[in-house]
Amino acid sequence: MLKGFGALDNKEVDWGKFTLENRILDNEIPYKDIAEDWQKEIDNAIPSHQCVYLQLARGHDKTDRFAWWSLCWLSTTHAARGYAAGVDRDNAALFRDSSRKLKALHPDLFYAIEVQKNIVLNKETGSYIETISSDADSAYGLNFDLLIINDFHAWPDLAFWDILWTACGKKPGIRIWIESNALTLGAPATHAILKFRNWIEKR
Repeated sequence: MLKGFGALDNKEVDWGKFTLENRILDNEIPYKDIAEDWQKEIDNAIPSHQCVYLQLARGHDKTDRFAWWSLCWLSTTHAARGYAAGVDRDNAALFRDSSRKLKALHPDLFYAIEVQKNIVLNKETGSYIETISSDADSAYGLNFDLLIINDFHAWPDLAFWDILWTACGKKPGIRIWIESNALTLGAPATHAILKFRNWIEKR
């Protein structure tokens, strides 16, 4: 399931050059020749919508996909702030690990990216993404330009989600990227998450 539930306000950056249709691998083979149609659909939708809810089965590289676009975002923004939020510190760290891998795979493109313990930083533009989790001391007062939600289906603490979601209304143009597996019936938070997903489907 892929759903864009917000219009993209700022179209100054040509993010199309970073999509599967246009990216070239190290061996000069166009990515589009080996990508599945659903992969290209997702890849074209993420830069085209301000807010995206992506639900795929486990093992479909959802974290890598958002990490890729996050590094592109870091490379095309100036002094912008983002947060990658996970269930716990280990889960939030998946974004950091994906960012480190993608930087290693594309050193020429992401030469200015520095991956630290809790922050992925563009040393030239000053933009950064910090990893946070629901077991952090506090998420009140956060102000950001990008919010990434990792493994939303597994979030047990929806109070943390409520804080982040409320903060999304602080200024226009905030990007929200949410990734999730299919919901598990009987999980304590399922009903609240399902309610949010149903709201997205109606947008």
